[in-house]
Amino acid sequence: MDAYAPIQKEFLSILEELEKEESLQSVRGFAADLERLKERMQDDVFRIAVVGEFSSGKSTFINALLGKDVLSHASKETTAVLTQIVNVSPDDPRVGTGRVRHKDGTEQEICMDELREYTTTMSARHAVAQEIASVEIYTPLLHAERPLMLIDTPGLNGVASGHLDQTIRVVQEAHACIYLLQLRGLTKEDLAFLRNYLMPNQQNFIFVQNFIDAFNPMEGERVEQRLPLLEKTLREEVFAESKHHTFHVCGVSALKELAGRDHALTRLYQDSVEELDEAARARLREESHFADFRTLMAEKFDESRLDEIQYSGTANAILQWAKGLLIRIDVCAAEANEIYETSRERQAAEKLERIKQRLIASRADRLQAMNGYIGRELRETKEEVQRALKGAAERIE
Repeated sequence: MDAYAPIQKEFLSILEELEKEESLQSVRGFAADLERLKERMQDDVFRIAVVGEFSSGKSTFINALLGKDVLSHASKETTAVLTQIVNVSPDDPRVGTGRVRHKDGTEQEICMDELREYTTTMSARHAVAQEIASVEIYTPLLHAERPLMLIDTPGLNGVASGHLDQTIRVVQEAHACIYLLQLRGLTKEDLAFLRNYLMPNQQNFIFVQNFIDAFNPMEGERVEQRLPLLEKTLREEVFAESKHHTFHVCGVSALKELAGRDHALTRLYQDSVEELDEAARARLREESHFADFRTLMAEKFDESRLDEIQYSGTANAILQWAKGLLIRIDVCAAEANEIYETSRERQAAEKLERIKQRLIASRADRLQAMNGYIGRELRETKEEVQRALKGAAERIE
């Protein structure tokens, strides 16, 4: 922390200077964004967002991390609240328990086996989305003295109200991201979300290609082939113009890891005939490649790097936010100028129209005056000619 204190101080100073700028207070979302970035820079907890479409197997993935089938996983979206996986040491008395925070402000401790009743839309005991604010689960994840947690977000393509907003908020507050991919790999939705929401807020990624157990080698679907292609796509289509973002790619079968660890699961698939023995479970854990993911996570989120990731990532998020703020201000200025110019043009047009109407209204008067002038001129000319003729006649006589 001490090494990065100057960075923290510098950027907090910048944010405080912006906060004093009265002209920015009217920009929509400015105050909320400013406060969020200040909190992220000073956060004592290192937060890792777990993101992906609801069909990417996030719940099974979290279950595999926990080593127990406690979060519901189905072909339809079931996660109703944000679930926070809190890292604790193996000898912590809270291991295997959780804490539920209700929306009425009350809290309660639960055991891990009760988790489904407090996290899923299919709960028989609670209207989870209406009653539960958040759930914490305590389990060893990494060797770190500093507080650290993984946050399981709702699916990006879910239809439930507010789920996308919840996911975006978690991403904005987190310091790193684990991004799960469904069987078919990167989709257009994934690419759009990465470019529009994740890149401006996140700098450190682990991409996890889930469902490698469902790859079909007969159709050329092999882990050693799929992962390099995935990395190439990310490098060319997402991070091509970035020098600050870092990412790693790995492939896992969360289902095989879970079945290999949770002895309450007697079969890998529901229609499997053979029951799992210890040898089969060991084989499943090896085939899951989950050990590779755990090694990658331990290396990338080593405690010696957490401060660097937090402060450099948050500094980058502040810079991206400031750039976006400038763009929004420029757009507002352009719109205001256009309105002003349009107003000036309208005023000029209205002025010309008033002159025109005055001219039209005074047309009869002007014609009458002109006729009177011509008449007078003619009479005077006629009298002058008559006088000239009379004088000539007199001279002739």
